[in-house]
Amino acid sequence: MPPLARLSQLCAGDDVAQERLGQILRIADMFVGLLGQESFRTEAGGITSTADMDKDSRIPQVLKWADELNEALQALFFDSQPLASRARSLLSF
Repeated sequence: MPPLARLSQLCAGDDVAQERLGQILRIADMFVGLLGQESFRTEAGGITSTADMDKDSRIPQVLKWADELNEALQALFFDSQPLASRARSLLSF
């Protein structure tokens, strides 16, 4: 079974986990869309600090999405009923 299908199966019956998984997939899709644009890759490649960003830069929005993605992943793996116990045992370093 593909990993995304397995995650979806594990989240079945848990509305909060399903909502988080949907949020993760939507944000990932936005990243894929942007990374498919040469203009965005060129813009992002030239930025080494926030001082390098133009006022019209898309990077602040992408950074916001990255924070949202991080929060959603943490919530999915550590706060949702179906995954929390497995994640803590498998992702502890």
